[in-house]
Amino acid sequence: FFTIEITSFPNPVIDKKREALLSIENALREMNKTKKTKAVVVESNRARCVAMSKRLNYLGFETSFVENVPQLNSQLKDGDNHGLDGTLLLIRGTTGEEMELARSTEKDFPSAKVVIMNANGSIVQSSNSLRTPIKKQSLFIMLDTLYLDKRFGSEALGQIKKKISSDNVKGIRVLVAEDNVLNQKIIKRMLSNMQVEVTTADNGKQAVEAIHKSDFDIILMDCMMPEMGGIDATRYIRKYISQERQPIILALTADVFNENR
Repeated sequence: FFTIEITSFPNPVIDKKREALLSIENALREMNKTKKTKAVVVESNRARCVAMSKRLNYLGFETSFVENVPQLNSQLKDGDNHGLDGTLLLIRGTTGEEMELARSTEKDFPSAKVVIMNANGSIVQSSNSLRTPIKKQSLFIMLDTLYLDKRFGSEALGQIKKKISSDNVKGIRVLVAEDNVLNQKIIKRMLSNMQVEVTTADNGKQAVEAIHKSDFDIILMDCMMPEMGGIDATRYIRKYISQERQPIILALTADVFNENR
């Protein structure tokens, strides 16, 4: 009686985005096949360093990371004379130290690609900028711009960056049956941002009363609720509500055991 399968309708916007991202990925891997491009990540948080390194290594870059600017300067003094020639340099932060590194690198090593990683995503002087936390699509758009001359439509990707085709769900009526007030608020806010009409019920009994009064396209039904649980409420709806008014019912549960899901 719970709806366990959702049909995925073709979405040309999402399909185009996936195709462009895959093209960027393949082009970067091909570019780095014969000679790997060096990348250096300046980031004090080791977990973020490792995550970024994995992404760049997958794309064929030869990646290393340092915790701060002095550590990088020390390595450059001990290294060869090529310094940061041709390197992709990603710098976390916008303090004087980080910005001086960005300026000096762009001046002394014109072939280097400097990217500032910061929380507000603002463009800092001539440097490129990525908003943190960095999403895969944002990184790919930046790399397409820096290395592929926007060959794969970074501008178009940027325009649809946050568009998940909300027109497909705009105006649908959703009943959220959930006894936890905080969960109600979170779900309601998420759905309201997609211009979905949301009604809430604190338990299965209220959900049954609501569907007698109004039609709903989807019910998000918590399994465990006071007075009447989600399973009993779903049994009632499937038995007593006419076929033409039957909604899609999706179960909500915190139970992690497969035999209970």
